[in-house]
Formats: sequence, structure tokens, C-alpha cells
Amino acid sequence: MRCWSPRAELRTSRERGVGLGQITRTARFDALGELRSQWPSALAGWSWADESIYDPALQLRALVLMDLRNWRAVVRAATTDDHLAMMLAGYNGGLGGLSSDRALCGGTPGCDRDRWWGHVERTSLKAKTAASGYGKSFYAINREYVRNVLRVRIVRYAEGL
Repeated sequence: MRCWSPRAELRTSRERGVGLGQITRTARFDALGELRSQWPSALAGWSWADESIYDPALQLRALVLMDLRNWRAVVRAATTDDHLAMMLAGYNGGLGGLSSDRALCGGTPGCDRDRWWGHVERTSLKAKTAASGYGKSFYAINREYVRNVLRVRIVRYAEGL
């Protein structure tokens, strides 16, 4: 199945991710549950328990709401591009992970916690060894996600405008 599909699924022993935005559930967190509690009317009827999980309208609404939440949560970014990069890193790896990465950067000589590219991007507490079932480390997955959206795939997005 292609990745950009409302029925795309990632299933590992650690997590289940579904749909266009890969809304994720693990033993530690449930992104769908968190989103429904934050925006109950916007995501009413969306559930892991039935076919609504594959509804592309709800998936895209959730993706936009998560990006909005993350955009608001990222403070003191040096540029709009850095702000976008940190928003995306938070989407992919969690806001807590982004906060830890920024704090680590802030304590690293020459690293500016308000800049993503060449700074926070290079500092992280995320695992750097390949995770079972993923083929890459969580650090590599997170950094690749940001780079793919804002540097690699943006050309294709812009062509459609």
C-alpha cells in the first residue's frame, strides 16, 4: 500500500500508526485520544474501534490541528523556517522530545536552541541505533521527516500550486 493513503498503516510491536498523518497509538500514548479530548467537536465520531479511523477528512483535520497545536507550542524560533522545522519535529517525535532536544542544544557550546538547521537538528536524546521494525533510529526518522517535508518534497508541493 502506498504511504499517502488513508488506509496506510504502520504496525510494529511498539506502535500502530494509521492514515495520511500516521496518527499513532502506543502503550505510552494515544494521539487520537489526545486530539479528541482537545477538539471533541472537530473530531467527533473518530475512533480506533471502527472504520472511522480510515476517514481521510478526519485524518486531515487531525493533522492540521496537531500542526496548529505544535506551531503555538514552539516559542522563540529564530526564523519562520526554523519554527516550521520545529513544529514538524514535534509532530513526528513529540513536543516533549523537541523540548528535550532544544534544552540539550542550549547546553551545547555553539548550539542555538532557537535555530533548527545545523543546531537543534544535530542535538538529540533520541535513540541513534536502528529500532526493531523501523530499519532506522528514531533520531534518523525524526530528522529525515523534517528534511523531507521542508527541503526534499516541498518542490513537489509547490509545483501543485
